[in-house]
Amino acid sequence: DRRARAAVIDVLHELAQLEGIGPAVDLDEFVRLFSHELQRPAGRVGRFGHGVFVGRLVDVVGADLDLVVVVGAAEGTFPPRGRDDALLPERERLAAGGAMRPRGTSAEQEERDIRAVLAAAAHAVITFPAADPRNQRAQQPSAFLSQVQGERVDVESFEWWLATGGGPATPAEFDLAELLRARAAGHPVGRLPLTGAAGLERGLIAGGARARGDFTVWSGSVGRWPELADDLQHPRSPTGLQQWATCPFSYFLSRVLGLRELEDPGEAETITPMDRGTLVHTILERFFRQRLGRRADAVWTPADYDELLSVADEFEAMFRARGLTGRPLLWEAEWGALRRHLRRILDADGTDPRLVGVAPAEVELAFGFEGEPTPPVQIDLGAGRRLNFGGRVDRIDQSPDGRKLVVLDYKTGSAWDYGVIDAEHEQHDIVARGRLLQLPIYALAARAQFPDAELVEAYYWFVGQRGAIQMKGGPIDGAATARFESVVRTIVDGIEEGLFPARPGDDDWRPATGPSHTNCRFCAFDGLCSSTRGEQWLTIRTRDELEPYVTLSEGEPEPVP
Repeated sequence: DRRARAAVIDVLHELAQLEGIGPAVDLDEFVRLFSHELQRPAGRVGRFGHGVFVGRLVDVVGADLDLVVVVGAAEGTFPPRGRDDALLPERERLAAGGAMRPRGTSAEQEERDIRAVLAAAAHAVITFPAADPRNQRAQQPSAFLSQVQGERVDVESFEWWLATGGGPATPAEFDLAELLRARAAGHPVGRLPLTGAAGLERGLIAGGARARGDFTVWSGSVGRWPELADDLQHPRSPTGLQQWATCPFSYFLSRVLGLRELEDPGEAETITPMDRGTLVHTILERFFRQRLGRRADAVWTPADYDELLSVADEFEAMFRARGLTGRPLLWEAEWGALRRHLRRILDADGTDPRLVGVAPAEVELAFGFEGEPTPPVQIDLGAGRRLNFGGRVDRIDQSPDGRKLVVLDYKTGSAWDYGVIDAEHEQHDIVARGRLLQLPIYALAARAQFPDAELVEAYYWFVGQRGAIQMKGGPIDGAATARFESVVRTIVDGIEEGLFPARPGDDDWRPATGPSHTNCRFCAFDGLCSSTRGEQWLTIRTRDELEPYVTLSEGEPEPVP
């Protein structure tokens, strides 16, 4: 570029001056001089007060400008919105009646400064993007622009600008202009040398298939592969199948291609949600393991509460020594709150009516793993196929006569999406359309461990600090088991057939990112997915091969027996 050429000229000039004065200059000396010229600050070109300034509008208030170009004037971002002080917000400062000065400029002051800059410039150009450059969602111009006088020019896209004769501003736009000229002349774009040189062939095929609404490899139909079926033969947790039921494309990226989100431990200020859950699980496992076989009508004593906190302190010290609890000052307050919460968990255990008449009989029951005595949970898929599940049951309570089992799976997250599995829900579905498969699997594992049981109930026990301590679930009877097996067959058939379409779910809006979809809110692959995933799903969801999946994920709920 221009900077590099200037640096080379400077280096050659210096070398010419050294010629005949010192020793001959070798390649290493040339590289050192060249690197120095590239790294040193660039000098000013021209007179002071002439040139291009790049910065905020408020930084040039009062300056004499020939031309002002404003970029990104979209609704919600222009005029810019400063962040309020979390400790002393602006409303509290104003309520002090002048005793405290404002933290920064107000919205009115920002708008006043912008008007001053635009009025002082000889010419002003204000632009706004037609779509968010990150997620390609449509954006609207700022309402502020309606108050600005001037001519409005709508540029629909880069392609539109170039197709109407506009000059390219970048090498990529230059190539795009060549493609547009070829298309206008009737030449096949896919056969141009530029297409092959830029590696656009597969992109053109993908774009054309998606635009036509074809259900191909570019929209989630990868075909039958032996590897997909073989992977299902090994004992597995239900997490992957739940992921496919929610969004098959997410399953494809993580379970088939092996992609995963990278985490930076250095960014953690305090304990991560995963490590917090592991800590709580470990504490409860040790405490209840020491009380296996206790009487069903026994009550928790002060000694039990003291023992729970003693176990908690032991494991907290281990987690802290391993550096899993974050910054000490933040963790000190958080750990004090978690210790108090553990006492509330024990209170709930002694008062919940679903745990009356039963007592802990097993904790952390491992099944389906090599070396474990408990076999995997097997599901007959038909045609000689069997699916094996492995996992760990957090806790199994049993009645004194052995006829009743209560299976518990601890959850430290939110119970927001679990209401539908509750027995009292009007659209009760124990597997939540395939998104929650653990309870039937754990219930079947518990039956294998305690074959004399006649009644098995299974619950997610939400013991997190945020929200009430509560249980979601119900009896795992014949109807619940049949529903579970039917859903699993639908999921496995879809995986073996290579069906991995992106199903984003309902439209959603998030304050931080704007428009989104319900299935994309916490997806690690949100940035990899097509920006038109919603439109694509509406186009391909009517395909015959996707009918079982559409019925499972979006069809009318099955009647409760």
